[in-house]
Amino acid sequence: MTTPHRTPYPEPFLPPDPKAAAGSRIADFARWAARHRGAEGIQDPTDYQALHHWSVTDLEGFWAAVWEYFDVDATTPYERVLAIPHTKTGKKLEVPVKRLLQGAPAGQVLNPAAVDNPELIDFYARLGAERTKRATHLT
Repeated sequence: MTTPHRTPYPEPFLPPDPKAAAGSRIADFARWAARHRGAEGIQDPTDYQALHHWSVTDLEGFWAAVWEYFDVDATTPYERVLAIPHTKTGKKLEVPVKRLLQGAPAGQVLNPAAVDNPELIDFYARLGAERTKRATHLT
């Protein structure tokens, strides 16, 4: 059984050499993000805690920066971070989203009118249909 750490950021098992850390790709990304994406909270590019904090407090900014800096090659361009939709009463719809991604039609999975963000349902349904079409094409 493991015990939780008392601090949110435990000390690394083997801290990296400061010179190697400063020359790493992740440090270069942090410097670039601070200059081009307004990640001002990252004063030290080897401060992984600051980078982590940015990644969980500004999902949109962080992932947009990742896509741009690393020049992610995708069939669909980055638009935004997708969320799991909720019912209008606040219940997460993880299982219906999974079924949509497996190719089930939206009308069989849920009532889009009962969802807080019906555009997400449409997106997941289209994505599931595309994945199903590709999978059947490959077999």
